[in-house]
Amino acid sequence: MKHRVAMTGLAMAALLVSVGCVPAPEPEPEPDLCQPGTYSTDGAPPCTPAPVGTFVAAEGASEATPCPGGTYQDEEGQASCKPAPAGWFVATTGAREATACPLGTYQDETGQSSCKPAPAGSHVGSTGASQATECLPGTFQDSEGQTSCTDAPAGRYVAVSGATEATSCTPGTYQDSEGQASCKDADPGHFVAYSESNSQTKCPIGTYQTNSGEMYCLLAPVGSYVDTAGSATATECPEGTTTENEGSTSIDDCA
Repeated sequence: MKHRVAMTGLAMAALLVSVGCVPAPEPEPEPDLCQPGTYSTDGAPPCTPAPVGTFVAAEGASEATPCPGGTYQDEEGQASCKPAPAGWFVATTGAREATACPLGTYQDETGQSSCKPAPAGSHVGSTGASQATECLPGTFQDSEGQTSCTDAPAGRYVAVSGATEATSCTPGTYQDSEGQASCKDADPGHFVAYSESNSQTKCPIGTYQTNSGEMYCLLAPVGSYVDTAGSATATECPEGTTTENEGSTSIDDCA
C-alpha cells in the first residue's frame, strides 16, 4: 500500500535546489509615468501640467508640444489642442486663443490658419464671419476682400445677385437712379438714343412717338403737325388743309 507525503514549502525549495532548479523571480512593478496632459524631465512624477498654448498627447512625455497653426489651447494640462472655429483662425504656433476673421474676409472651415477674402460679387461686413454675402440686385462688387457692395450708377443696372459688374441700359431705356435692378422704358412722346442713359428726351416739335421704349421719334406725316414737345401723337390739319412736308410744327403750316 502506497502513502503520499505532503512537502512543506521549504522542503520543496530544498528539493528544487538539490536538482538544480530555482524559482522564477517576481516581476518588478511598472514605473509610474506622467499621464497625457502632463510632463517632466524624465517623464515620471512629479509631473507638470502642459501650459496654455501647448499639449501632451502621450504618457511619459519629457516636454509639452506647442499647438500647431489652426489650433489653440486656453487651458492647462490638456492632451490635445482645439481647432479654430469657423469664422476664426490661428496663424501662429503655441496660441492661447483664436482670432476672428477681419472685415472683408471669412472662413467656412474649422482649424484654419488664415481667412479667405470675400470673392468678387460678394462682401463681408462683420468680423468672425463664416461665409461671404452675395451682393443684392442693384449692387455689384468687382474686387475681392470688400466690406460692402457698390450701387449700380445711374444709366446702369444689376438684375441678379452676386454680380461683379453693372450693365448699361440699352437704347430706348434709361435709369435716373442709383442701385436699381432694371432700366425704365422711354415714355410715349420720348426717346433714348444712346446706351447707358440716365434720362429720357422729349420728342421735339414736329415729331412724336406713340410707343414706349423707343430710341427715336417719328416726323409728323404730311397733313398733320406737332406743336408741343413730348407729344405721343400728331395733330391732323383742319379739314380741307394739309402740309407740304413731313415734320410740320404748327397749325400755320396747314394750308
